[in-house]
Amino acid sequence: MDNILYGALSNTVVEVHFLSKAGFITRGLFSNCTRLIPQGQARHKEFSFFACYEFFRKRVVKIENEAEITGVLFENPDGVRPGQLIYGECQPSKEWVRGQVDRFILEANPFGRGIIKDLDDKHKVTAIEFFSGESSIPEGVPLNHLIDDLICSEIFINVPKELLIEKFLSKAESMHKQWDRLIDLYAELSISEIKKDENIPFAQKPGIIARIRKAPLHSPTGLKSALDLSEYWPKELMPKPSSVFS
Repeated sequence: MDNILYGALSNTVVEVHFLSKAGFITRGLFSNCTRLIPQGQARHKEFSFFACYEFFRKRVVKIENEAEITGVLFENPDGVRPGQLIYGECQPSKEWVRGQVDRFILEANPFGRGIIKDLDDKHKVTAIEFFSGESSIPEGVPLNHLIDDLICSEIFINVPKELLIEKFLSKAESMHKQWDRLIDLYAELSISEIKKDENIPFAQKPGIIARIRKAPLHSPTGLKSALDLSEYWPKELMPKPSSVFS
């Protein structure tokens, strides 16, 4: 890590765009300033090329080499020059940093419903493959870490939904089975949402969940083209998720 980046990380918060282990560009809001991060989370420069506390993930994230970093930016408080932060002449207030953290996350739950981390691994894999466009999941990397990378990426706002659908369907021998994987993912997300929804009386939840589980959700075999298939969505999972459909 060069001295400018190291100086900025040592004194303020820095947004870093980098390559996820799953092959797509993600982001993180990092700091190595002991005033701003939890005790014991600071890392020395020699520890790794890049190892810093990340505020959304609430853990230290390692970036293996410089080629994995695609962009770096940081803001400076009013009346403070960037050089003053880099060289440690001053540091931002904790209140200012909290504002940076709050603004960093584009959408806390871009999947639109449920809690993705509560689901079985096979559904997490479906989410990663669909939204990242990558069909191979790296071994040895916790799936929840890759889910964090997805949430912090700009995929949900910058990548056309039609492109995600087209790429996802093209990577399988059976388009129907591939689309049904996505339906299964959102069925489980819907069930997760129902379980957490305090506005639904507890006594009604088992019945609602049972109706979803028993419903014939999968795509009709009569749909032959990718376009027809991608327009199908079971009524039990309405409305259509904005994360999948434009």
